[in-house]
Amino acid sequence: MIEVGSKAEAECVAEALENFGSGLQQDSERWAVVVAQDDLDFASLFAALEGCLRVNAIPSVRVRLGGRSYVMET
Repeated sequence: MIEVGSKAEAECVAEALENFGSGLQQDSERWAVVVAQDDLDFASLFAALEGCLRVNAIPSVRVRLGGRSYVMET
């Protein structure tokens, strides 16, 4: 799950990660992008995510994997 700051950012990230089976999820006021986790190529996923953040000037996202949280910043 990739938590973002707004719906617009969530839509942008979901589009960039569509090859990974991405989908949008809203919980209260928070938006997130969920990707299919079967046989996930993390290197490719993170490269696509980083490119999306840079191109769209998204300052940071929170990535949740296996019960842990990580922050990716540009």
